[in-house]
Amino acid sequence: MIDESENKNKNPFVDIVPSLPISHHTQEIQNTINQEQNQHITPENKQQKTAKSLKNKRTLSSDELMSLQFDTLTFDMGWEKFLQDPARNMKIGISGKPKNGKTAGACQLAAYLTKFGNVLYNFADQGYNANTQKLWSLAGLDKNPNAKASDFQTLEDLDAVCASGKFQFIFIDLINGYIDRTKIKPHEFEDRFIKKYPNISFILIFEVTKQGNFKGDQKWMHLVDAIIEVKDYVMESRGRYGHGFHIVWEEEFKKINPKKYAELVPAEEVNVASVLYL
Repeated sequence: MIDESENKNKNPFVDIVPSLPISHHTQEIQNTINQEQNQHITPENKQQKTAKSLKNKRTLSSDELMSLQFDTLTFDMGWEKFLQDPARNMKIGISGKPKNGKTAGACQLAAYLTKFGNVLYNFADQGYNANTQKLWSLAGLDKNPNAKASDFQTLEDLDAVCASGKFQFIFIDLINGYIDRTKIKPHEFEDRFIKKYPNISFILIFEVTKQGNFKGDQKWMHLVDAIIEVKDYVMESRGRYGHGFHIVWEEEFKKINPKKYAELVPAEEVNVASVLYL
């Protein structure tokens, strides 16, 4: 006969207690989790992680150096004549005398870059006025949801908008205003903005002297990947993205400098389009 007293005192859970140590089951669970995670790691993700780890290394072998991949933009619609495969986080310096199309050309570039992400154009020098509206409208930015304008003039405001993560491209027109008011130096701007926000493209518009020379510390030009000089309504670029040009106002350029116009624009390509003239 079965002793009922024994059944009463018997722990009902004794039969389901694992016979192996708890640590063994914990390891089994962790192995399962690792297997599931590995299933989600595609070759592309693995390559991205490897590339990221390599970029953080200070010293690379030749093979490691050549295996690095960088995110670039493929320009079209005529802009490929201006910059060839620029980095997504490009650093550009634009300079030129007043009334030569510097801001107008920068606005045209800003309008094109909205194809790749959100753009902020900081009118730090002229602020908001009728001229600002005209430039904005003629560039087609007035109906572009990916473009925003600002008139702030402090480093704190600039830092805050960078930290917001809302903009891929930030134009500062003119950077000299920040330099004059805050005395910020090139290496300080590099540390506070370029290095702090490595995914943002900074396009800096500089003031020049009457002789056409850059006004200020020449070290600013060492911060950028390409230098763009604007003269007679033509933007000419040189630097890491090749040599190129962009005509801001074709009709006026042809009138002011017909010889250079003939050099840049073959007869079969002549096509006077709507233009910016300020």
